[in-house]
Amino acid sequence: MKIRRAKFSDIKDIAYVQVKSWETTYPGLLPDETIKSRTVESRTQKLTEFWPDLETSTKRCVIVAETEEGNIVGFVVGGRSFDNNLPYEGEVYSIYIIKEYQNKGLGTTLMKETVKFLENLGFKTMIVWVLEGNKQASLFYEKLGGIAKERKMKDIEGKEYLVNGYVWEDISNF
Repeated sequence: MKIRRAKFSDIKDIAYVQVKSWETTYPGLLPDETIKSRTVESRTQKLTEFWPDLETSTKRCVIVAETEEGNIVGFVVGGRSFDNNLPYEGEVYSIYIIKEYQNKGLGTTLMKETVKFLENLGFKTMIVWVLEGNKQASLFYEKLGGIAKERKMKDIEGKEYLVNGYVWEDISNF
């Protein structure tokens, strides 16, 4: 498995990973119509608009996991925390891995690469938000030393959902 910074040409593959991950992660947690509304095409367009500086940004990283055959099977996005009202400098905005590649250490590897990036920015703390009820993600972050310490409501396609913030108050120990 190759772990590397994403290129602009990876966006469609990243969108595919995100869509497939939503299909296997969120049934029962989000309405079916919300899950089905995420298509590879719609996510490709959104990510292309959102990441015009994908390859050159020094404030955000997108890291992909690529098989020997060149298929992207996971990714993580991290950077400065979006929530300035909380005392955490860094944030993992999203991490998605295709189901067949989960529970093989890939998530841990992607998280470690993101922590390195955040440390290079001089950050010492980090948060990641998890949808309430997503037990697999919660257990994953707890295993990595995250502590469920924050809670807030998050808008997903016009509806409010409770999310839990898993916190690392010293990422040098990650």
